[in-house]
Amino acid sequence: MITIKFRGTIDSIGEVKGGVSQKTGKEWKMVDVIFDVPEGRYSDKIIMTASNEVVDEVLDCRIGEEVAVEAYIYAREYNDRMYNNVNLFKLYRHSAARPAAPASTPQATAPAYNAPANDNPDDDLPF
Repeated sequence: MITIKFRGTIDSIGEVKGGVSQKTGKEWKMVDVIFDVPEGRYSDKIIMTASNEVVDEVLDCRIGEEVAVEAYIYAREYNDRMYNNVNLFKLYRHSAARPAAPASTPQATAPAYNAPANDNPDDDLPF
């Protein structure tokens, strides 16, 4: 199994598929996500499958949102043919890493303090 990491933008999110495992009886869900990955002058696209908990993270994202991704690639055999799978297992949202800017809340300002004129230069204490 090979692990890859990259930054890109979400190009599209497919339909969520799901069901119940016949072996374990647990619910499962998955969704295909296409990422646009800029490389030099051109950009490439890669499709990955997110499953179970990661599906909810993907669905919270917007099309065009920049993210960092960790995935693993592996090959499997089916009917005497080999197929590659690219499975998304971590998704890092850049907007979630930065705290949101407060919505223009008025800042409290200290009242102006007008110190009385000090005619005695030897008395520099404020009281």
